[in-house]
Amino acid sequence: FLAQELSSTPRPRCRATARSPLWPPLDHPPVMLAERLVQTADHDGGAVSSRKFLVGCRGAVGIGIGVALSLVALVWAMSKVVHGSEAPNRLAYDPLLSQHEGVVAPEPLELLGEDDRCYTHKINGNLVFQEPTIEQYDEYPPFKSHGGLHYISGSKTVDILRYETGLPFCTHFTDSSNHVHDVCIKDRFCQFSMVMPVQWDIQWHGEVFDRTGFDALVAVAFIEFSFKPAMFLHTFPGIRVRCMGYGAGDTRIVGESPFVDDIVQVATHLI
Repeated sequence: FLAQELSSTPRPRCRATARSPLWPPLDHPPVMLAERLVQTADHDGGAVSSRKFLVGCRGAVGIGIGVALSLVALVWAMSKVVHGSEAPNRLAYDPLLSQHEGVVAPEPLELLGEDDRCYTHKINGNLVFQEPTIEQYDEYPPFKSHGGLHYISGSKTVDILRYETGLPFCTHFTDSSNHVHDVCIKDRFCQFSMVMPVQWDIQWHGEVFDRTGFDALVAVAFIEFSFKPAMFLHTFPGIRVRCMGYGAGDTRIVGESPFVDDIVQVATHLI
């Protein structure tokens, strides 16, 4: 009955052909099935009705694919609007790249109040006003006697600390000299870096526990913190932690030391 209705009802002529590049070939299994059904039901006008039926089926498939792609694009756009996109931070500064042209150091942190920064970093409960540098740890006598610190090949790592709650995102951890660090990221454009002595790994105590492991030769780590937005497959935003390890030959790990204590006191303006 459907085939008779399609063959008897006048329809506008369609320029699409069976071998048009816009449609799949006629030997496609679903197309062959539809063609056989129509031709079996109507022997007289089978060729014409099957061609019309095929054009209709192909048009419906095309519309379905278009709707599916539109829904995917809409979900992606909504995730960008809700969580925002990554952008460089106004205070972002990498001391290891300061020698390159175009990189400008930010305003000294001692001139900024805690509320003016996009992050907070405390050591042993004291606010850090000036982050320690690789150059400061390079003066550590065991390192200096071995030619100073150098990058340990293959020691770059990237970890994401996820948070279900809103900003600020905070985590605390301990360095190899038993100094306790507290870091909070306060907005989604924030990025900052720090340096500290490490041994084997860093254990991150945030909303969930995580850890970053290091090579046995790594004695000092350069750590960069930045906001990580939620993505399509990751529902929650968090903190992206990128680390680079430095060492000096086979020197021992930096433990409790007056040298490190002095660096911490200078950073927190206790001396």
